[in-house]
Amino acid sequence: MDKKKRPTKKTTGSVSPAISRKQEKQAVYLLSAALIVAVFITFFPVVHHEFVNWDDDQNVYENHQIDNLSAENIRAIFTTPVLGNYNPLPILTFAIEKQFFGLDPGMYHLDNLLLHILNTLLVFFLARGLGLRLPGAFLLAMLFGIQPMRVESVAWVTERKDVLYGFFTLAALLCYTRWLDKGKRKWIVWTYLLFMISVFAKIQAVALPLSLLAIDYFKGRRLRWKPWIEKIPMFLISLVVGILGIYLLSAQKSLDQGHYSLMEKLLIGSYSLVIYIVKSIVPYEMSAIYPFPKPGYIPWFFYLTPFILASILAVVLYSLKRTKVVAFGTLFFLFNIMFLLQIVSAGQGFIADRFGYIAYFGLFFIYAWGFQWLLENRKKWSVLVWVTATVLVIILAGVCRNRVYAWKNPDTLWTDVLSKYRNVPVAYNNRGKYYREQGQPEKALADYNEMLRINPDDFNGFNSRGRLYFDRGDIDKAMPDFNRSIALNPRFAKAYSNRGAVYGLKNDYVHAVADFTKALELNPREYVTYSNRALAYLSMGKYTEAAADCESYLNVFPDDAEIIDMEAVCFLNLKQYEKALTLSDKAIELDPSKGAFFLNRSYIRYFLGDKVAALADAEKATQAGIKVNEGYLEGLKKK
Repeated sequence: MDKKKRPTKKTTGSVSPAISRKQEKQAVYLLSAALIVAVFITFFPVVHHEFVNWDDDQNVYENHQIDNLSAENIRAIFTTPVLGNYNPLPILTFAIEKQFFGLDPGMYHLDNLLLHILNTLLVFFLARGLGLRLPGAFLLAMLFGIQPMRVESVAWVTERKDVLYGFFTLAALLCYTRWLDKGKRKWIVWTYLLFMISVFAKIQAVALPLSLLAIDYFKGRRLRWKPWIEKIPMFLISLVVGILGIYLLSAQKSLDQGHYSLMEKLLIGSYSLVIYIVKSIVPYEMSAIYPFPKPGYIPWFFYLTPFILASILAVVLYSLKRTKVVAFGTLFFLFNIMFLLQIVSAGQGFIADRFGYIAYFGLFFIYAWGFQWLLENRKKWSVLVWVTATVLVIILAGVCRNRVYAWKNPDTLWTDVLSKYRNVPVAYNNRGKYYREQGQPEKALADYNEMLRINPDDFNGFNSRGRLYFDRGDIDKAMPDFNRSIALNPRFAKAYSNRGAVYGLKNDYVHAVADFTKALELNPREYVTYSNRALAYLSMGKYTEAAADCESYLNVFPDDAEIIDMEAVCFLNLKQYEKALTLSDKAIELDPSKGAFFLNRSYIRYFLGDKVAALADAEKATQAGIKVNEGYLEGLKKK
């Protein structure tokens, strides 16, 4: 460490001369408790929220990697990206939660909230380590905890990656300040360890070495060779992780979707930066999605933002005559937001509330320092300053609490988006899916139609509407939608799988099997397709193939009684009666309410020569409402 430039205790301002160390310690405990209570009360409604059908499905409730903590699943978690993102650590936490709580969304939301509370406390102590006195540090932590732009990171289960990477990043920053202040090697070792863990939580963690350089500057280190050299391993890790992230997004075809000119990309970046700054003070019109402007039609006010940024830069440079605080806060903010300015467009929106989760620490530091400066240098205004800060915090907490309710379920979430931006296809699609699953087909159909009106080339939209028609039994309308979906995207596995199901209902098993096979070639994780193809094979009398597909499906869903019974029927027809009986017993053990299971086991027992047991099963099938052939029953009754 650069010991000659280590700041003295006087420059940190960590201890107020007005109170003793004992009093300060008591105040720290009291203020920490106040932060915990304030954040918990503000966000508590999330524990009653559902999952949302925006990445929560593929990350959590439809993600079979989290079904158990087997070595195979853990290996898959750390080697398989989800939706083009490599975030294995959050996925691992979901797997752990599922073992204890199943798919109870309240527990996943609660864990997000608890992590956010821990992060708020880390911010409080980090602010103290960077020299803010108790009032300033408390205000900074409170802003971090209850500012409405936090909601997306806390109330969205998928954004576990935000609060998790935030925890390790903030802990690393705190360890680094301890290293600068105390010079003990253990703190820099912990900084490196926490950084390496954080990159497994979210790619944004790659900005940490730049954040450390900002702290070096603020703490008075000379930014020559040593501060850079000691961070070379970090920069190398960041480079590798960054390249990996770009590669995975490219493979997902998520980069540069808008085909903007270089000038348009720069304008989008400058506008985003200005909006993030404005929303740190006035968090207005928040939305889960902020749609990209159309290429070639950039609104006129985007062109003003470079001049606004130039003005802000002038203010920052002017502030250097008096303090490093503004420059430090601005640099910290820029380092943590600059990779997310959508100059290279990715995803469905060009701004996201969650992107400022760590970045806003820099801006909040400036605001908290200004609050502290007023208290210390304009003492006659102290009452007004305290009242203003208190009112601001109360207002922000109220707005934040209200924003939490927008994330209650897919209906509230997507309705909120559409109340601000009417032409967002994904909002109509996801709300329509939710309505379909809730048994509201008319509402779902209206949303799907509106989605396809906005984007008539949306292959996923045609598939969604086709699925709705299929569920209603209107297969003559479903088939054209699945055909159109496949024509628009010949590599869309779900459309093939769904069209195969339509062929199955039409008893066209040859075409059904062809579509199911194509779906599995495109996506071997379309596990339900195995069960559908098994049924088609069974109907065609291809019992060996059907049994193999049942087994592939049951490897993922081992307790599906219907498929276990189907596999039992396959082995019955293959005259492997003992194996069939074992499977039939298991199906009935899992679901003894199904009369058809008992009838199938009756047939198996009949061929095994146990007519007494076969008759008992046949009678149970009859009692369950299954019509059993009278001749078969009479034959069983004869001795």
